[in-house]
Amino acid sequence: MLKRVVFPHIGQLPVRQVTSRHILDILKKANENNGPSVKDEAKRTMSSIFEFAISNLMVETDPVYTVRKALPANKTQHKRPLEKEEIGEFLRDLAGYERNFQVVSAFKLMWLTLARPKEIVGMRWDQIDFEKAIWHRPADLMKKRKQHTVPLPKQATFVVSSKWPSGISGGPIFNENGYVIGIVSSSLHDPDVDELTEGYSFWFSPIPAMRGFLPIVDTDNEGSLRVWAVLKQNPWELAGIFAIREQAEAYKAELGADYEVIFGSNRFGTDDFVYSS
Repeated sequence: MLKRVVFPHIGQLPVRQVTSRHILDILKKANENNGPSVKDEAKRTMSSIFEFAISNLMVETDPVYTVRKALPANKTQHKRPLEKEEIGEFLRDLAGYERNFQVVSAFKLMWLTLARPKEIVGMRWDQIDFEKAIWHRPADLMKKRKQHTVPLPKQATFVVSSKWPSGISGGPIFNENGYVIGIVSSSLHDPDVDELTEGYSFWFSPIPAMRGFLPIVDTDNEGSLRVWAVLKQNPWELAGIFAIREQAEAYKAELGADYEVIFGSNRFGTDDFVYSS
């Protein structure tokens, strides 16, 4: 913002030569060209800079203060809450949005923890107690500057213990078939051990009522996905699993009449497949 809005006008001036007239011109142009939110951000930022300059005896006054009320204040406009039908539509759209894993994961955590966007995107490894499923939100991220402890609800996530190479952390977790089954992971690093060590991964487990919004997740079988399988009964062979029936049917046609397409539950990373006959 400083480079785009402020510096083109006063960036070359010594701080003592900046006057209230300069500040007012910047605020007017920012309000006209960028909107009241940018204007207010510029005002706050410039005032903070002059506050620092005053405390370090670089200037004697804050030229922003003189013109702080020269322009109308930006009125806070609260967005209306979503209706029940709109919530369902939003979650269905979110489930089908595959372009940015981080954005989708952040939205899911916002809904399932009721945390603010700033708190979600500021989440750090050292804030999470994986064994107790507790999120310790630090004081500097809270409005009242007090540490806040949030139990991570089982309806939102549960902790999966698994075996990963020592020291692995971060990023989406994929199974061998390419499905994202986890949001973050962290293994317990032991510098003296090169073998696989115990680790944890957050895996979304939607509440039953959300099954229609996230159809591929099997909420009845922990760690499993609801998929279309192409298999042969005798002898048993699981030839492939697919999220879309049409893809499974096309693959079956390639394999021949000995194979069939069945809808069921597959535990990710394995050939375990169960279904109702």
